[in-house]
Amino acid sequence: YVRTRASQAAPAVDNPAGDLVPPQPQQPQPQPRPAGTPQPFAVSADLAAKEISLGSLTFDREQDMSWEGAQGKVRIATYHKTRYAVKEMPCDCAQAELEAMVKLRHPNINEMYYWARSDNKVYIVMKLVHAGSLENMILKKDEFLIDWPLVFAYSIDICKAMIYLHSLDIIHRD
Repeated sequence: YVRTRASQAAPAVDNPAGDLVPPQPQQPQPQPRPAGTPQPFAVSADLAAKEISLGSLTFDREQDMSWEGAQGKVRIATYHKTRYAVKEMPCDCAQAELEAMVKLRHPNINEMYYWARSDNKVYIVMKLVHAGSLENMILKKDEFLIDWPLVFAYSIDICKAMIYLHSLDIIHRD
């Protein structure tokens, strides 16, 4: 055991084997989280590369274009002069969805470009599909007439996306 200037500041201790052991630095104790604050989650390197600051998103206020899904609300926001759809969801159910979405590459699945987080929410930034959801298109029967060839084409696209998801052991819940 060689003492350095740093180790001379605190005396070495004897261990049962009789060797001198440098003192262990005191680890800071974690501060208790306030009640109701979600536990932060660790993310993969792929996911960390797509994280952006929540403050860099500008949410549209005039637009009444928002949709509710099973896991969250979708709003429109601008990031670096481009408009995106942003899915807002609670942190406690977002990690699995984020880790799945970062891997998805399929022409019939809306790709996640970025994501951001606040103390209690996660924001998933995706391509803005101007026609809106398929459900909205069906409900607007006066504005959009669906014919059988179009229904067939949409059905095939949905099936292709579902086969892809199931091949990755992902279940779509919306």
